[in-house]
Amino acid sequence: MSQAAQRATSAEGALFAGLDRDTAAILLDAATPRRFTEGYPAIAGNALNAVGDRTREMVDRLSEMTDKGIEARVAGALLRLIGQVGRPGPAGIEIAKPVTRKDIAEMTNVNYFTVSRILGNWQREGLVRLGRVRIVVVDPRRLARIAA
Repeated sequence: MSQAAQRATSAEGALFAGLDRDTAAILLDAATPRRFTEGYPAIAGNALNAVGDRTREMVDRLSEMTDKGIEARVAGALLRLIGQVGRPGPAGIEIAKPVTRKDIAEMTNVNYFTVSRILGNWQREGLVRLGRVRIVVVDPRRLARIAA
């Protein structure tokens, strides 16, 4: 096998590693997206909106990390998660995707042990319920006050 073919095979393997179901991918040369945006202005507008939304979110997160205390950052991260993937249930709003204390620590730039202590305190106060990779927000209004 040529070196180029080996590189392509290893890159493809890395790209699709960990997928547990059939997946399709479309590979485009650099000129194709440009042609799409020139031919279909709505695509360009949607792409610009998406970039703007991501930029706004990044600025908000940076502001949060510099302007807010640690508990407010952790509360803000949980509120973002329930806004994105929250599922109402009998005990509160469950974050419907597996999330660990380590994930929260990385999202907030806080060390794992501090996040663990905060979440443990909040569980004792009845604000959240914790599982191994599961968090249920019992009192989102109180969490919002902490995040403010």
